[in-house]
Amino acid sequence: MLEEYRKFLNNNIIEKLQYIFFIIMIYLLCTRDSQKYDEKVLMILGILGLVDILKNKEYYSLNKKIIFFILAWFIFINISLYKAYILFPTNEYVGAYKVLISAIVTFLVISQIKVDKLLDRKKILDLINILSIYGIYKGLVYSLEKGFFVRGNIWGGPNTYAILLGNFAIISFASFLYSEKKIKKLLYLVLNMCQLFFIISIGQSRTTFCSLMVIYFIGFFFFYFKKKNPKVLIKNTLIMIGIMVIFILIIDKYNLRVSRVSIEALVNNARVGIWKRCLNDGFNIFTGKGLGYYLVGEHRFKDAVGVTIGTLHNDSLELLITQGIFSLISYWGLLLASLLLNIKEYLKFKNEYTLITIMFLIFLILLGMLETAIYVKRLMQFIFLFLAFSIEKEKSVFRDSDL
Repeated sequence: MLEEYRKFLNNNIIEKLQYIFFIIMIYLLCTRDSQKYDEKVLMILGILGLVDILKNKEYYSLNKKIIFFILAWFIFINISLYKAYILFPTNEYVGAYKVLISAIVTFLVISQIKVDKLLDRKKILDLINILSIYGIYKGLVYSLEKGFFVRGNIWGGPNTYAILLGNFAIISFASFLYSEKKIKKLLYLVLNMCQLFFIISIGQSRTTFCSLMVIYFIGFFFFYFKKKNPKVLIKNTLIMIGIMVIFILIIDKYNLRVSRVSIEALVNNARVGIWKRCLNDGFNIFTGKGLGYYLVGEHRFKDAVGVTIGTLHNDSLELLITQGIFSLISYWGLLLASLLLNIKEYLKFKNEYTLITIMFLIFLILLGMLETAIYVKRLMQFIFLFLAFSIEKEKSVFRDSDL
């Protein structure tokens, strides 16, 4: 801690301010489901980063494929926004636009901040893990009032709450794998189990829970890939299996919604009817119906079980039908390019941030099959935050003639 304080004192005023507002942003992302303060803090960080670039005449050049796809997606999102503005009398779609843009801006801003100079990367993970306890606290307060294993609305709804805790579960799981001290490893394990408990107890999101189980095994595989210590591998494998068994027993005992997972349940899911209806409605393949089309009151409809629909519960269909084919291609190009780049980097350097980014990207892909995950603000911000941390970048210098 003393070393971090000295590092802070040695920074110039711009870097000190970046440090302060970066910490504030992390706090807001971990303790608020969604509000405008993080957007203002991000704007301040962007201004400070620009001033720092102009002052030092240096910046970080990023992977060209990532930049191409992210800027292409940004352009098509704004074209779709313009179409929505022209066609729709009300502006319910603006919320969806802000989520997508805030994620992109988070990546662009954080990728230019000298994070290593500001704060040790392990300290950032420690901070996020500590702040994630607030989500557990919210779940505990709710459970003490309403009862355990009662699905409820926290942070925008049970699915959103489960997804947000899923963010933290990925980070605490990676922290558990990388911790060398036994006491920290144990603390991260307990933290992770608490997060999983409230995901199945209050969120009861089948998509989130099943996605996390898949991601845990993927993360576990990458972490132990080419490791030569069979004893550690066997021990941690048994720990993982033990955790799975505990939660399966809890789910079975209380007959939770999470347990109702099967091919039959998927085929008969109301989402299938939604997808068929929207594909048959007709839309412009190039520009879509307009950003956030189903969020607008007059375009909403009820599914087979009477639930009002504001999104299509599938990221690819949502992008295709509301924003068009080019937006969908840009989005998937960004996802796949980021995933392949991070896998390549991880196999070289075994960096914990890269592993977390890989797990986050796969988490988004899996969630996006049955949810409109791209409209979950904190999920998107965390993914693009860690993408900015992990992406390959080089320091570049520009001359006055370049301005």
